[in-house]
Amino acid sequence: MQLPRLTSGPFRYQARADSYLRAARTHTSLPVKQTVIAPSALSLLYPAEGIDGYPREAFLADLGDQAKAEIRGCLKAGAHLVQPTSATPGWR
Repeated sequence: MQLPRLTSGPFRYQARADSYLRAARTHTSLPVKQTVIAPSALSLLYPAEGIDGYPREAFLADLGDQAKAEIRGCLKAGAHLVQPTSATPGWR
């Protein structure tokens, strides 16, 4: 599996799971479980050698903030359950 590599900060999600959830909810009235990538999996994006001007501690704080916002956004959008996962489709 080849993960993308973070090259600068701050860390921000480019696409949010709640956008996929909203699209799915247009096709059903049944409860929907939304998966989100686990912060522990995303923590692997930070390179071992570090990033100038963006310490690992700042990255982890940004990652935590983004993960909380991701989960809250899914719940606000009507997710029945939000399931963190360590695998993301397309990461091989």
